[in-house]
Amino acid sequence: MYDNLRIDMIWVDLKAKKIALVELKTIGDERLYVDKNQTQETIDKQLRKYFVFAKKNKEALIQYYNLVYSVKRELGLLPAFVKEQSLENYKLIQKPILLVGDCTRKWIDKNAEEINNHIKDVSFGSLYQGKSTYNFSIPYKTSRTQNCYRLSET
Repeated sequence: MYDNLRIDMIWVDLKAKKIALVELKTIGDERLYVDKNQTQETIDKQLRKYFVFAKKNKEALIQYYNLVYSVKRELGLLPAFVKEQSLENYKLIQKPILLVGDCTRKWIDKNAEEINNHIKDVSFGSLYQGKSTYNFSIPYKTSRTQNCYRLSET
């Protein structure tokens, strides 16, 4: 937590050598429904805070995550397939990714386009995933239980 800002998760793309901040939501979170939400901060405003924070602190964030990565490597906590010694030459994707879990195809068809329109300026993209988000990865195309909407990094 930093200045009332809590990042849910980070994603490290080992192939592209990039790090991204990830905001996790479920379909029951009122912040997703921008036009109906009157009581809480909306998802676009929340993601904008993360974007501004990442842009302002990108070098410090890369250093921090590289340190965390090094500690995990030293303690043997990284998955066996991870061979990189450090994240030193990795770049930070300044716009966060929105990952929404518990999605059905019907919910995605009804809500994803509106959410994507609201976050398009402040998000790298969004991923709407079915019941399991255990194997989180950013797909390059939509599948039966995943709907990906990818934007630009800056």
